[in-house]
Amino acid sequence: MASSATISNKQGHQVLTEQHHQTSTELDDLKRTTKTDTNLFQVLEGETVDVSHTSEVEINRIVRKIDPRIIPLLWVTYGIQLIDKSGIGTYATFGLRKDLHLVGQQYAWLTTAFYLSYMVFQLPFTTLIQRFPMGRTLPILIMLWGVVAICIGFAQNFAQILAMRILLGMLESCVSSGFILTIASWYTTREHASRSLAFTTGNSGVLIVANFIMYGFGSITFSHPDQEVWRYMAYFFGGLTVCLGITGLFLLDTPSEVRWLTTTEKELAISRMLSNQTGHDETGKRWNWKQTREAVTDPVLYLHTFNAFLSAVPNGGLTAFGSIINVSLGFSE
Repeated sequence: MASSATISNKQGHQVLTEQHHQTSTELDDLKRTTKTDTNLFQVLEGETVDVSHTSEVEINRIVRKIDPRIIPLLWVTYGIQLIDKSGIGTYATFGLRKDLHLVGQQYAWLTTAFYLSYMVFQLPFTTLIQRFPMGRTLPILIMLWGVVAICIGFAQNFAQILAMRILLGMLESCVSSGFILTIASWYTTREHASRSLAFTTGNSGVLIVANFIMYGFGSITFSHPDQEVWRYMAYFFGGLTVCLGITGLFLLDTPSEVRWLTTTEKELAISRMLSNQTGHDETGKRWNWKQTREAVTDPVLYLHTFNAFLSAVPNGGLTAFGSIINVSLGFSE
């Protein structure tokens, strides 16, 4: 029994040593990669990384300050990206195919090209967000896709709009992974599910509002049938995306870099993440093969992939051809 106790103590000591080494390594990386005042890290060393002694009132206060600045922006942007990529179906009902002289399978290729580009560039752009400051890279990519969405309204032929759709797929490929990384940088494991669910509802919530806006643009055709109103829709939603990207430059930074937290609040925000053992706010500095093996051997990964596949297959066709099908059934634009 004494021998067993000795082994148990050694194993416990080894675990604690590994956890301390992991936290120390993360802290050293954070010190090296951020430009924040070094005084910020004094509370992160030793026992102060444990936030168990911090009052629940203080923790709730910092979370209440984070939520209204991060979640609404993610919510609106996540919804707008659906409009930007699937709006092609609405544009088609208001004359896009006629105005650009599309024939045969050219319209179908506009959807196919988007998703092929999205698939090819998702991994490189996710890596890009991790290797460079996320608070700058992600908003810039959002602004660029907004510019491309505006340029769709200026397209004059199939080649031009096809190029814009390819660029749009490339730039939008950062959205889901970038937003998940944002949630992981600000929230503990217990908070991930609720915050991720909150911003993904933007697909439905923003679409409801966007349908009324597109109806308003579409009503222009009643009095001015010669107007190419689908171009106005592209200008509006693309411009809104650019504005969201600019807003992100001020809000979507990491806890150690944002301007809207005081030094004390930054200390608490970073401490929450370190004590949570999920990393710090400087992501992707080194590839961790242990985590890779853990992921590929987790059946949840494959269940989630299968679920996403079942959802995505009909989604692409319905968003591109749903409005056209409605018109073909005799409904008015």
